[in-house]
Amino acid sequence: MPISTADFESPAYRWVPVKNGEIPTGQALNVSETYYVGRTNHPDNGELVYGTAASDTKKLWYPWGGVEHTATNYETLVLSEGSEAVWIPTQAPQVPAGAVGDDGTYVGRANVGGRLIPGKYIPYKWGGKFFVALHGKEHELTDGFEVLVVKAKPYTWIPVENGEIPTGAALNVSETYYVGRTRHPGNDELVYGTAASDTKKLWYPWGQQEHAVSNYEVLSIGQGYEARWVAVRAPELPEGALGEEDIYVGRTHIGGRLIPGKYIPHQWGGKFFVALHGEEHELTDGFEVLVIESVY
Repeated sequence: MPISTADFESPAYRWVPVKNGEIPTGQALNVSETYYVGRTNHPDNGELVYGTAASDTKKLWYPWGGVEHTATNYETLVLSEGSEAVWIPTQAPQVPAGAVGDDGTYVGRANVGGRLIPGKYIPYKWGGKFFVALHGKEHELTDGFEVLVVKAKPYTWIPVENGEIPTGAALNVSETYYVGRTRHPGNDELVYGTAASDTKKLWYPWGQQEHAVSNYEVLSIGQGYEARWVAVRAPELPEGALGEEDIYVGRTHIGGRLIPGKYIPHQWGGKFFVALHGEEHELTDGFEVLVIESVY
């Protein structure tokens, strides 16, 4: 029976089908040397269940209906590159922000019988219970377990071709303006600017002029993180400022618009540069610098 769930495509992780019990041990999320996080659908009613994908027995062991069940058709959880698994101590019926799960059922783990075992957490029934399978039985807990949260990379830069910005993923500062970056063709210097969905170009400041390109990158914030804009006066640099090569992402209000630009704190006493109406404008205060922070 194919596994069917209502989950979305997460950039932080994916579920990988397991054939003949051959778990991709170098990729799958494990809780011990031989135990991995797995899921399937219970054959009686199609209910989504989580349990222990065991590389030694080549089966998924999961709790349902008071007993321990096994399956050979299941999936294991694989983290995306740069993602991080965080196990949050939980007491029913709490649900940590960003908990991994579908259909009101979440991934958890607990120490039972001297083993660390994955199981299923159902917070919205019976006052909230965590279920785990061991020695042929289904065990219930209301505390003393942990729920899985997966944090993606804090941010990524997504290539844009022909000005087609992935507006649902990119970080915007207004309805049509997004944070973008490219390299100036004259000297390959990294620059930040305004990726405009209406003009399909990136507008950026360099050499006292405004420049435009149609092939560039836009910023996407990872699952579990949020953008915070910190008011700055040059040459201050907030902790965690987003940037590379000593050039940082900033924004300011200018000409009635909120526009992204580049902040260089360690030259000329610190200056923020933004492009508008064909010109490069310089500021030493009245701008903000971007910081990416975890939300859980």
